[in-house]
Amino acid sequence: MRSALSTAVLLVIFAALTGCGPVMSEELLEKVNWDLTFEEIRKDPGRYEGETVALGGSVISTNNLKETTIVRVLQQPLDRGLEPTGPEGSKGRFMVEFDGFVDPAIIHMRTRITVVGRVGVSRTEEIGNMPYEYPVIEPIEYHVWREPGNRVGVGLGLGVIIGR
Repeated sequence: MRSALSTAVLLVIFAALTGCGPVMSEELLEKVNWDLTFEEIRKDPGRYEGETVALGGSVISTNNLKETTIVRVLQQPLDRGLEPTGPEGSKGRFMVEFDGFVDPAIIHMRTRITVVGRVGVSRTEEIGNMPYEYPVIEPIEYHVWREPGNRVGVGLGLGVIIGR
């Protein structure tokens, strides 16, 4: 009985540790300019062109064009695991310009996404009747966050987490 309990505890610890790994490659994360804030990029995107950054947030729209896909994102601060924390801390919007087709069934409105990429040439579009300059990120890696839903979790007991 004692060895079965020890094995179960070790499996839970292993699952917890392996489930907390980075969502981006370690090699790429070493290239990120962690001192550069979204506010600085938003204020003067041209100044930071070519810098590697990590940004995240909630998708506002996905538009497939002939050779690229433009994803507009409401920026949100990232937590230590690079997951967007929520819209309350947003400092604006940015665009992610993917080469080729990105399926809008996968990256759609309200999808939470984290992108590591290079700051590109900004674009100005209108939001309502106001011009808005979007910093553009050319993605190297990205992660789409699965929304919480009905899941079974194992810890000190067995339970079901009900989605928001």
